[in-house]
Amino acid sequence: MSASGGNGSRKRLSAAALLPGLPQLLRGQRRAGLSLVALALSMLAVLVFGFDRVLATFTVGRIDYWVAFLTLLAGLAAAWWLGVSWGRGSSEDSAAGASQWAIAWREFEKNRPAMLGLYLMVALYLVTLLAPYLTSYEPSVIVDDIMRVRHLAPSQDHLMGTDKYGRDVYTRILYGARISLSIGFIAVGISIALGTLVGAVSGYFGGVVDAVLMRFVDTLISFPRLVLLITVIALFQPSILVVVVVLGLTLWPSTARIVRGEVLSLREREFIEAARALGLGSPRIILRHIIPNVLGPVIVAATLGLGNIILIEAGLSFLGLSAPPPTPSWGNIITDGREYLVEAWWVSTFPGLAIVFTVVSFNLIGDGLRDALDPRLRV
Repeated sequence: MSASGGNGSRKRLSAAALLPGLPQLLRGQRRAGLSLVALALSMLAVLVFGFDRVLATFTVGRIDYWVAFLTLLAGLAAAWWLGVSWGRGSSEDSAAGASQWAIAWREFEKNRPAMLGLYLMVALYLVTLLAPYLTSYEPSVIVDDIMRVRHLAPSQDHLMGTDKYGRDVYTRILYGARISLSIGFIAVGISIALGTLVGAVSGYFGGVVDAVLMRFVDTLISFPRLVLLITVIALFQPSILVVVVVLGLTLWPSTARIVRGEVLSLREREFIEAARALGLGSPRIILRHIIPNVLGPVIVAATLGLGNIILIEAGLSFLGLSAPPPTPSWGNIITDGREYLVEAWWVSTFPGLAIVFTVVSFNLIGDGLRDALDPRLRV
């Protein structure tokens, strides 16, 4: 039996060394195999076609080049490691023996639109992190001969054309994705953490604490969100830090309401009563027993909130209240091209499409997670 297992391991290592994903394809795991093949081939393509820019990492010394270099190494290592280890164990684990997260992942995999959104999101982040290796242009450098290179149509030299300053639109979209996605993730992290804490405290203690916190939440929700954001940001010098903090501190009330509703039912469960009987303090019960059991709705809210925050940030950039020029973000790229929609449609169209695909991807993932984490929707 051990000899057979050793032969299987050697065959798997040989197949994975030849091409990551090949062992999975041979076992009939098409989705896993094709995913690993696509990851390995894309990383190898970046290494081969951008080899001169990869080498420039050691001479340029910029942080974005080092981030791209580490991403490339991590992608190659992950492809080969997963090619050997993915699916090595038994795939027939029963629902009784599997964790709730493993069951949720199996349900998520069955949702094709959600998996499509996940693939698009992974591809988007890889492209964003590898941006210095995918373009030979700089996002904010304005050439001397602007009249010769401004508003060039999409071509082999400029895949998405150039803007009114002769800057490559494709390059600015790649680097602008860093701003939009980073703001989205950090702001969501702040709002989810704050909303989860407030909702858990409000639902667990109830009474006066619940009344005070929920009335404060109602007050924040009653303000028009965009007007509130514009007012707060206008009081400070527009910057990425200000946008992140303001978005994070103004978008948490909806999460707090979701968490409060879940906690109101959880606090009467037997395991919470048992924790109280054992003499555990309220902070420990909330952090160790309440919050872990509301992570499902919180994760769904975070995923759906990412797309919403990206749209809000794009709107703020369009109004000139986000990343200051010449820092690229999808919103201010659209602003640069709004006066030239007829003669240079590509300047605003391509970043607009990037926003659409990104928001749709996060919404598909959020819908898939909502279905996968809800036991009532499982068949």
